[in-house]
Amino acid sequence: MMDKSKKRSIEGIVSLFENFRNQKSRQAESLRNALYNVGVLILLGALALVILILLPFIRPLGFGVLFGAVLFPAKKKLANSINSWIEKLEKDETPVVVGIVKLPFSALERLGEMIIYFILTHIKIILFGSGFLIFLRVMLYFLPKHFLSYVFGIIQWQHSLFEKIIGSFNSTLVTAIIIAYIIAVYFLWNNSNAYLFMIACQLVWIFIFAYVSSFFGPFQIPVFIITLLYGLLGLIYHDSSSNPYFLKIKGYFKKEEKKIEDIKEEKENEPAGKDILNKTKTHLSEIKSKMQLNVSQEENKSTSNKPDELESDWYFKILFYALALTVLWKQLWILTFCFVPVVFYSIIAIFKSLGLDSYIENQLRNPIQKAKEWFNVRRDALLPIFLPGVTELNQKVHVIFCNKMKSYVDDISSLVMILFLILFVIFISVFSIVQIYSETITVIQLTGNLVNRTLTMRPDLVEMLPFNMQSMNDIIENGYQHSRSTIEEYLDMFLNNTEQQQAEKFKAQVLTVWDRLIQSYIDQYNHHDTVGPRVSSDSIFNSIDEIVTSSGLTFTSAFTYAKNNLSLMREIGESVWIVLRTNIQLLFSLLTTCFGVLIGSGHFMLSFLFNAVIFFTTLYYLLQSSHDRYIPIAVNTNSAMQIRVVDALESSVSSVLIATVKLSIFHGLFTFVTHTIFGAHVVFLPTFLAAILAAAPFLETYWCCIPAFLDLWLSQNHFYLGLLLMAIHFFIPPSFNVIIHSEIKGSGHPYLTALSIAGGIYLLGLEGAIVGPILLCLLIVLFDVTINSLSTQTTPNTFSSSIVNEEIQSPM
Repeated sequence: MMDKSKKRSIEGIVSLFENFRNQKSRQAESLRNALYNVGVLILLGALALVILILLPFIRPLGFGVLFGAVLFPAKKKLANSINSWIEKLEKDETPVVVGIVKLPFSALERLGEMIIYFILTHIKIILFGSGFLIFLRVMLYFLPKHFLSYVFGIIQWQHSLFEKIIGSFNSTLVTAIIIAYIIAVYFLWNNSNAYLFMIACQLVWIFIFAYVSSFFGPFQIPVFIITLLYGLLGLIYHDSSSNPYFLKIKGYFKKEEKKIEDIKEEKENEPAGKDILNKTKTHLSEIKSKMQLNVSQEENKSTSNKPDELESDWYFKILFYALALTVLWKQLWILTFCFVPVVFYSIIAIFKSLGLDSYIENQLRNPIQKAKEWFNVRRDALLPIFLPGVTELNQKVHVIFCNKMKSYVDDISSLVMILFLILFVIFISVFSIVQIYSETITVIQLTGNLVNRTLTMRPDLVEMLPFNMQSMNDIIENGYQHSRSTIEEYLDMFLNNTEQQQAEKFKAQVLTVWDRLIQSYIDQYNHHDTVGPRVSSDSIFNSIDEIVTSSGLTFTSAFTYAKNNLSLMREIGESVWIVLRTNIQLLFSLLTTCFGVLIGSGHFMLSFLFNAVIFFTTLYYLLQSSHDRYIPIAVNTNSAMQIRVVDALESSVSSVLIATVKLSIFHGLFTFVTHTIFGAHVVFLPTFLAAILAAAPFLETYWCCIPAFLDLWLSQNHFYLGLLLMAIHFFIPPSFNVIIHSEIKGSGHPYLTALSIAGGIYLLGLEGAIVGPILLCLLIVLFDVTINSLSTQTTPNTFSSSIVNEEIQSPM
């Protein structure tokens, strides 16, 4: 009993100790969970504080990140070029000053090499384009001035002739022809005249087609011509058996069809397990690649794959070729700039290919060697004593300078890219302001000419005006006559008590000044080829001097007029003082408003400068710290999953930025090319507007061609040319938008991309056109990566279990 009680007491102590330990572990676990919760709350609070602190600078920071992503590839290439240049200086032991002097010549040689390489690789397109331009120039030079109008007249005459012929066929005539032909075939056809009946049959069918085409109204002639052409094509295809050329074409198509049928048969006859084996092999290779721990090999493998050529690249090639031909057509002097580097590189290439450089070096080797021997003997007599030490010091300085330059390559390249960005923005801004100002004046002048032309060509519109104004010149003339008569009335009243001769002379001089002012104003907006008298500014000042220095002018009339109208002048002065006194508060509020505007604009300028400093500082640090990859996306990756996530995010974000830039460039250049080719007077305003609307799509870009359409139609009287311009802008750019939206990786359907752009603009402004698609890409990419990771986690287990089952079931 004692043993049992002792045993129970020991078990009770042990159970008490275990309960105490379990309770302690539960408290430790709850304490650990509490610490975790507190840590998470602290992190979230710190994150919220950081967001609140950086919230005023989100905009410049975000734009710095975006511009850095655009400039980083160019910065990387520039840094590599500077590194290779420094290594070449170290290898050749060339002084830095000499290397800097030789740099423009090397750049000129490289530019010439690029131009010649481009010419050789695109020789066919260049020859075709040059031949087409030369042929067009010759045709426009030798052909008569109204050649196209003659051709258009011939086409109109043929159109009316076809219309009359088709309209002459009615149901009675066609029925009579058919019945007569059937009766003739029934009674007169035999083997000897079968060929004639075959020709007559074709004519009868042509009559039938003409009668059927008459039911299509305004489209009867196109339907008739298309029917005849399609029938002619069928005739050629049917009779190609007798032509060896058509036999070759038909044999080629038969071979291609046979190849397609063979491929289909091979796919149908493949064993059912072949697809499973192929999938198994690819699955094994995927597992093997995921099991590799070398991250650099994975990165090299991902970067070594070259991207496929995109469909939009073809559009850009055609657009750039058209742009080059258009610019060369308008400005042939640009070829002179390409002539200098091409000649420079050609001379160097000819020297190297003929061996002239080595020949000259061999010829100068002996004289140079003799000069060196003569100089080495007499060195102390010709050179200063400190020169050897200075040479050694220069070599050390050269080595130190090259090493320092290598360490500052990223800084230098970053500063160069930022300076290039600033100069580019300044150039684009100044160019845009100048072009917009000049084309605004052109639009005003064209509007005046358009009003004149419209009122001249449309007399029914004149009846709608309050006065009989035939043009803008009549409006100016009416205003001029009314003001002249008013001035004459005031002068007669002012010179009422003056001598008649002096009054007439003074009035004539004042009216002469007024006439010359109006004529000078009109001459400013007239062309240089206008016929008629012109008034200069000197003649106006001379007329004023005549009034002042005229001997016939006395101030008696002015004094008499003031004395007679003293009460009137006093009343006018009192009314002016009352107005000023009652409106002093308005004047004070106006001054305070102007001062507030100045203070507000000063605050805006300070805010702008502060944001600019943050933007450029962020851009500099991002570019300077980015080496192989852009620093915001160059995160530490320790697994294949993290690499795939980072690569997916990088590709999606870069594709959004590139797509936005592509849309803006394509629509702007396309508008510039089409407006230049069609001869519109306003080109740059629609170009800038199209580029802006492409990046921030408030409206479709085909609305930008409406001013050019009105210009071609109403000002230049080219209605069909303007209609063709509208059709081109209506059909081609929207198809390009669909292609670009489909190239954005990880954004889903193009409709979602368009909605993300519109929603981003609605919420965030213009920058939302970039932020919206980026957020959509991030969401879709994260979703896809999660789904892929879950599928890759379940697939290897099922595969290994199937292998184990096969091993168990297989006999030994």
